[in-house]
Amino acid sequence: MAEPLTTPELVRQYLALDEDGAAADATYLEATVAAVVAQVESWFDPLPEGAEWSANKRHGTTMLAARLWKRRGTPSGVETQGEFGAFYVQRTDPDIAMLLGLGNHLAPRVG
Repeated sequence: MAEPLTTPELVRQYLALDEDGAAADATYLEATVAAVVAQVESWFDPLPEGAEWSANKRHGTTMLAARLWKRRGTPSGVETQGEFGAFYVQRTDPDIAMLLGLGNHLAPRVG
């Protein structure tokens, strides 16, 4: 069986979070990782038996889970308020799209 695309531990490491976080954060992180893994797996054909996910898919999935976990602090999309008004969270992340082969980075297909 292939290794999972990412894990809560990998996301924790990517975000440089300590493991002594609150239980609610840990629960939310686990739920976020599970949802992201399910979504990314639904975007791609099932892996053949014995195949592994590529490094770019793994890292892109980790980045996406980290982004969504951090997004919990910005439910309205406002990252911060400054003297020039609100700064909003970017709706898409081109680096994640590139790693996962989404949007403008889709591989060409015929048929």
